[in-house]
Amino acid sequence: MTDSLGLLTRKGRFLLHVLIHSYMRFFALIADEGLLPLCNKASELAKSEPDRSTRKKRVANAKLNNFTRLEPTLRLLGVQFNENVAQDIMTGQHGAATKLLYELYVALGKKQKAKLTRVAMEAMRPAATTKLKSIETVLYRERLKNLVPRQTDLQLQQISDHFEIKSKPVADKIARIHIAEQQKFQKIQEEQIAQDTEKHNIGRRRQNEIMAKIQAAVIQVPKPPRKHIVKAIEAKAFLKKKREAEDTYKEIKKFENSMAGNAFAVRSQVTDR
Repeated sequence: MTDSLGLLTRKGRFLLHVLIHSYMRFFALIADEGLLPLCNKASELAKSEPDRSTRKKRVANAKLNNFTRLEPTLRLLGVQFNENVAQDIMTGQHGAATKLLYELYVALGKKQKAKLTRVAMEAMRPAATTKLKSIETVLYRERLKNLVPRQTDLQLQQISDHFEIKSKPVADKIARIHIAEQQKFQKIQEEQIAQDTEKHNIGRRRQNEIMAKIQAAVIQVPKPPRKHIVKAIEAKAFLKKKREAEDTYKEIKKFENSMAGNAFAVRSQVTDR
């Protein structure tokens, strides 16, 4: 455990040493370029600014401007630096600043051993390389502006998020009211359909009752018989009448014979006396 703490302490001292020397050499190089007064002026303006939102805006713009101005110097020293590295440092990615400072420390050590100044390093670069580096610097600035959001954009996003959070309960309430109205309308429709169905059923029952009463009140008229049936009935009636006439004739004949016999008997009795 003690060895681990000692190792961490040695690492901490080494990193602190690297940071101090890197800052000293780098700010000396910036001072030669004439950028240090601008940084001091920006710091003074930031301290004297009373408005918090304006101060945040100036700090964000100062970060963007500082990394834009530092890029040519870092490229001149041979340090690997681009818009992605700048974005990682500004967003506080773990290890990004330490890695850049270590590379800066190594590069400054090499230039110090070679006893090269900024003017000498710029003079040693070919004209074509210088022109290419200037083009890369312009492209770097444009890409960095696109990657790093401005403070105004962040504020607008915060305002948008704030209003979205505030409007969410209202939107939920409106949605609940809309759902309740839909359910109420659906319930009214279902009740109306049930009422219409009941009215239809009642109408059907009444119609059936009326039809039943009408059918019961109608006199059943027999259908007229067919022709051959009519002829058969007529023939049967004729035979019946003929038979009745014959029977009547026989009765009359029998009665006449009976009357004639009685008259003869009476006459015979009268003659015998």
